Amino acid sequence: MKQKWVWGALLLLCAAAACKREEAHYNTTAPQLQTRHFCNDPAAVNYNWDFPGKPDSTTCVYPADLFRGKFLFRDSVYDGDGYPDSAASQKEYTLTISGVGKNALRLTGFCATPLTLTAPRTGFRASLDTNAVTGQIFCRPQDTVNGFLIRNYADSTQLQIQFTVYADTSVRTHRGTAYRQP
Repeated sequence: MKQKWVWGALLLLCAAAACKREEAHYNTTAPQLQTRHFCNDPAAVNYNWDFPGKPDSTTCVYPADLFRGKFLFRDSVYDGDGYPDSAASQKEYTLTISGVGKNALRLTGFCATPLTLTAPRTGFRASLDTNAVTGQIFCRPQDTVNGFLIRNYADSTQLQIQFTVYADTSVRTHRGTAYRQP
């Protein structure tokens, strides 16, 4: 029995040694591949779209690029129980979103202090940055905010916004649509 096992192992070892890995042959000189450009940066939203082809960093679109611009935000404010806020149920803000990196954003227009957001490579969503449980400092030192904005995949002129503000006296949610301005 032991002898059969040895012969079987020896046969398997010889077969494995006789095999040669096939080398892949790609037609890298095909004309259609020279005119087809793709983004080769893993941080980009369109990483490797249109691959195979010629790497070209000028075709890259980064998460911050999806949100940049000036927007008119039609805000609806709700109290902590989800009912429209009686003091300020609807407002309009002109918001400016600028990129400060490939995935970092700065939002101005709510208060004097800009808000910082981070947008991942996937998902068309940017979240407010925070190290605190209830969010980053908002308009007053006693107020913090957390939340997100979502870019409409089908319509790049719209953002859905939801921010929850934790004040020293109440909790309010700002929810609505922002429309890109020229």
